[in-house]
Amino acid sequence: MQRQQESFMDNMVRTVIWLNSIFAALILAVFFIKGQEPTTLVQCWFVSFTAELLAMAAIQIKKNKMGGGDSEQPPV
Repeated sequence: MQRQQESFMDNMVRTVIWLNSIFAALILAVFFIKGQEPTTLVQCWFVSFTAELLAMAAIQIKKNKMGGGDSEQPPV
């Protein structure tokens, strides 16, 4: 049985979650070592990734409304 090719957006969502988890762990380590949280860095990091995910969601919604959907996935 062949594994289905994953779409670009699925890979990007997985990558964003992975990067956010690593970033959060590193920020916790910095907080425990230094006792300070770099609030501006944390804020900018999560705002940029939130904007990325919202843009991908808007693209997907527009594709679905136009009837294109995800051509890589078989109909259910």
